[in-house]
Amino acid sequence: IDFLGIAAIFIWLRMLNVFGLDQNFGPLVKVIQGMVLNVVVFLVLLTIFLAGFATSLKCIFKRQAGLNLEAVHKLNLDSYENQAYSMLSLLDMSLGNFALVDLFSVSELA
Repeated sequence: IDFLGIAAIFIWLRMLNVFGLDQNFGPLVKVIQGMVLNVVVFLVLLTIFLAGFATSLKCIFKRQAGLNLEAVHKLNLDSYENQAYSMLSLLDMSLGNFALVDLFSVSELA
C-alpha cells in the first residue's frame, strides 16, 4: 500500500480547514462539507435499501430454483446466488446497466 498517497489525502483535508479560515474560501469549504455529509447519508440509505432488496430477491430466486420449474431453468440467476452478488447486481442495475435479455439468457448449468 502506498502510504504517501493516503497521507496526501489527509493533508489536503487538513488544508480545507486552513482554507475555511479565509474570507473567500470559507463559505465554499462549508458548502463542500455540507455536500459530503449529504452524500454520506445518501450512501447509507442506498446501502440499507440495496441490502433489503438483495435479500428478498435472493430468497425469491432460491425458492424458485428449488421448485425445479422448467421456466426457472431458462433464467440466468447466477447474480443472485448470495447476498454480495445480489447487492452488486442491484447496484449495477440502479446505475443503468440493465437488460432483460441478460436475465433470460440460458444459464450454463441448465
